[in-house]
Amino acid sequence: MRSRLPKVLHPICGRPMLQWPVLAAREAGAGRIVVVDGPARALEPHLPDGVELAVQAEQRGTGEGGGAPPPPREAAAPRVVV
Repeated sequence: MRSRLPKVLHPICGRPMLQWPVLAAREAGAGRIVVVDGPARALEPHLPDGVELAVQAEQRGTGEGGGAPPPPREAAAPRVVV
């Protein structure tokens, strides 16, 4: 895509692409949702309430995003990484 807007913020059916999997995870009963972003943290202002952010220090492509450490939490809980 040749756009200044991050790919996951492009609208699909009236909402940013990022919100579709986040809302699906909530509807499925996910207790913790973590979105992986880059160092510029461009997605942070667009996250719904209650969604956590993990920052991937070195961006090496979409497939590497799941390896970013989630924010610390007291107890281990099921999580969804978007």
